[in-house]
Amino acid sequence: MEHRSMIASGFTDMWEVAPQVVGLRTLFVNLAYVGLPSKEWILVDTGLGQFASSILNTAQERFGKPPLSIVLTHGHFDHVGTLKELVEKWDVPIYAHPLELPYLTGKEDYPPADPSVGGGADGNSVTFISASRH
Repeated sequence: MEHRSMIASGFTDMWEVAPQVVGLRTLFVNLAYVGLPSKEWILVDTGLGQFASSILNTAQERFGKPPLSIVLTHGHFDHVGTLKELVEKWDVPIYAHPLELPYLTGKEDYPPADPSVGGGADGNSVTFISASRH
């Protein structure tokens, strides 16, 4: 099996996050479908590239129509990876915080991580626990 097709078809997982919210994991990245089946809905983030068909198929099965919009939490590659393909197929508006615009348009790069703010996993100060969802 070709590596690209293995990734696109084999590493997805769907689960109920909350009433009216279904999560879809694309390899190691989560996105969310928000809405009731066969009703109006939105997509939150678009996951990694190469997963457009999984996202489109899940949307069609659950809702039978395109979302009202796509909402982006931020512009990192793992949140906007299939954006172009989905918008070409669905032709829906995209929403994001205005401060994300320079990063989403490629006019600016995200600043480097600041290790002084903490929260990084250095292996010494973090206790890892088993969790079924990210």
